[in-house]
Amino acid sequence: MKFILPLVTIPLLSLQAEWYDSADFGPAFVQTWGDTYQSEYRTDSALKGILLRPEPENHERVLLYNAETLQLVTATDDGVAMDNTPWAGGHGTQNKVKNEKNAFLTNADGPSWANKQGSFEDTRPIPGHGNFEHLTFRGYYRDGHDVIIDYTVNGTQVLEKFEMHNGQVRRIVQVAGHQGSYQMRPSTHPQENNETKLGPITMTTGEQGVILKFNNQKPELIAIDYGDDGSVTLSSKGLSNLAEHTKGGPALNPETFEVTPTLSEGDAPYLVDQIPLPPVLEDSPYKNKVRLTDFDFFEDGDRAAACTWDGDIWLLSGLKDFQTVTWKRFATGLFEPLGLKIVDEKIHVNCRDGIWQVHDLNGDDEADHYQVFNYDVIITNNFHEFSFGLETDSQGNFYFAKASLLDPAGETLMKSLNTTEQ
Repeated sequence: MKFILPLVTIPLLSLQAEWYDSADFGPAFVQTWGDTYQSEYRTDSALKGILLRPEPENHERVLLYNAETLQLVTATDDGVAMDNTPWAGGHGTQNKVKNEKNAFLTNADGPSWANKQGSFEDTRPIPGHGNFEHLTFRGYYRDGHDVIIDYTVNGTQVLEKFEMHNGQVRRIVQVAGHQGSYQMRPSTHPQENNETKLGPITMTTGEQGVILKFNNQKPELIAIDYGDDGSVTLSSKGLSNLAEHTKGGPALNPETFEVTPTLSEGDAPYLVDQIPLPPVLEDSPYKNKVRLTDFDFFEDGDRAAACTWDGDIWLLSGLKDFQTVTWKRFATGLFEPLGLKIVDEKIHVNCRDGIWQVHDLNGDDEADHYQVFNYDVIITNNFHEFSFGLETDSQGNFYFAKASLLDPAGETLMKSLNTTEQ
């Protein structure tokens, strides 16, 4: 007896990298991310997660930072899988940090800093979601490829920077002077019981992991070096003041793109002028798409800003003469911005994780300061929670529409602070 087996053909496209695998999303890329912890997939490892690439030439080396818990979640050399809706088109899934086989470290859930009672428990009204009472994430600065994370603990400013040092992850922390003792848990991995001191900082290790007690009344700058086993060593040598990186740095996107617009003619009541987009995908130095979602004009009427679903903000100039329009990539890595409003010449964007102000600190037409304006919105890992539009009323309050989970579906009109407040 003979059997004829069907020939199964695997499309070449399934074996090839997708466009988003090589796209440039900038040195900080905010999304909802999942990962693997203790051999189990973790869907909520960072609902408002910042993906960092400490070495631009190594696209697969990534660090994941949780902007709600202010914790380093994981780090790996195996890159990410971008399965969510804007990229692979997935519904009911998250983007994933592929740390299951090769992780430098992975921390448990929970805040990096203890509250005033010394507890690292998740005491938020909805555990796993939203802001902690004692922690305030304020955004980040960009200095070239370096990212300086900015937040407060009980009102005290903390700056952080991540880099690779001797092949290991280094977390540089700068804590402003304060009264009392602040406790930080940079690693949740159980260790042998021990206690060491570095100036006003005491490091205690044990079953709870690694706890640092900051008793500094003056600014203190330290480096936390992670070992393969989750251990931590401290150093204060050869470190530069992180505040020096918050004044504006070298541009990463100096390119400009000139296009020829088309002015509509006729006497119809509704005319549409055409402005070609800047190059996309293989024709673009950033290898990404330009899927516009909103725009607004600056006061001079010659310039505008536009945001994209892909997380970028672009500047347009030459709109008055309308002979040649110039595009310039201004900001990157935002969490699916679907609303943009310019107020007092400041760009505000409504993203899935909150409302941001984006600033150019040194006049090179590129964002150096990504500042949180409002971070109160609570999100889940559901793909359907889009956040649409950004408008103001006569009192300067912001309004936007936030979608809910797919099932049950719905949408809510949200009102934020007066635009002159933070």
